[in-house]
Amino acid sequence: MSDTSACQSSTADVAGIGIRVNAYATLLLLAIIPVIPETEEILLGLYSMAGLAGLGLLVTAIILTAKNQLSLFDALFVLHLLLFFGIGATPTGKYKYTMVRFIVGVISRFIGIIAFTGWGLYLWIHARHFGPENQCNDRIKYVVMFVDVEATKPWLRGIWVAILAVSAVLLSVRAGVYSLVRYLRHEIEMEEREREENEDNGDQDGEWAIYAIVTLELMMWRNNLKHGGVVMMNDNYSWAFGQILSVVMIAAALNEVVHLILGQIEIKRRAHPKVTQVEEAADAVSQHSEGHTYPPRRLPGHVSVPERTYSPTSPSPRAADQPIGLLQ
Repeated sequence: MSDTSACQSSTADVAGIGIRVNAYATLLLLAIIPVIPETEEILLGLYSMAGLAGLGLLVTAIILTAKNQLSLFDALFVLHLLLFFGIGATPTGKYKYTMVRFIVGVISRFIGIIAFTGWGLYLWIHARHFGPENQCNDRIKYVVMFVDVEATKPWLRGIWVAILAVSAVLLSVRAGVYSLVRYLRHEIEMEEREREENEDNGDQDGEWAIYAIVTLELMMWRNNLKHGGVVMMNDNYSWAFGQILSVVMIAAALNEVVHLILGQIEIKRRAHPKVTQVEEAADAVSQHSEGHTYPPRRLPGHVSVPERTYSPTSPSPRAADQPIGLLQ
């Protein structure tokens, strides 16, 4: 088989251009949006959207694997993306933490962990013969720290099997303890602790987001038939209905970000008004000379002066307070 012949094809339902743009935009928004009270609802929405998208990819990958319709390249792409995307359906509202919610939360987390770990272990254990077009699986490249590695290397598969097994145990323990503590503390202290942890890990999240995007695109580039790889990816760069829909779905999050920015600009504008004290004094002099009364201009943070009316014929306040005999 020549080095320029294609022996696998990638499906746009897994690694299409629209799906990648949606995933990359979500990762970047989660990385750059600061963790402040004003952004809490946006971040919760983004985390929920990322978890649902990851869950959809995982379910799609499991079904296609069961049908023997998922290539090794597409499976590696899904696995790599889910490491940063996560899976799950996180509620965005603040609801009372009851025993029923505790049980549902624990069960859903364990189902997600078992599904992801089981499918990942199956992928790496059967990497040599995974998928319908497995005759050239040993030529599929996986990117580790920006370096190409053959996906079927025994040491790479062994490391990934160990990582998935250990992480499954740790995630299961964390999910159980996390849900139990939230229930016992009525989620108040836990929310404050989560906010502090997110603030401490903000820079790290940004670095991981960039690493995820770069390594995924390197996998696309180095396995592409047009660049010396063995995977046909023509459909992955075409804007079909599903790809356009995936991009449009990110518009909801971008709309929230735009309104957040506009709101912050308005808050800063009101905190620094353009009306100065000099202009206020000039208005007061003009009102005094004309003998009219106008409502005083109020500024944020200033105490308004009570209204007083003077006419040109009435003595000035300073003269009226002095004894008449001193003026003769």
